Amino acid sequence: MTGNDVGTQYRYGIYFYTPKQENATRESLERQQKLLNRNTVTEILPANKLYRAEEAPSTIP
Repeated sequence: MTGNDVGTQYRYGIYFYTPKQENATRESLERQQKLLNRNTVTEILPANKLYRAEEAPSTIP
């Protein structure tokens, strides 16, 4: 079976912090959709708080 995965855990997303980032994202998405001649399923939403990943330990015992 091919096609898009189903369910919210499989969404593609681009998240922005500023209006400038939002505009650039929407313009880029529009260009890509025209290039591909189809709509995409990428959500574009304001970013929430950024949670940084934990740093890996420098040595593993």
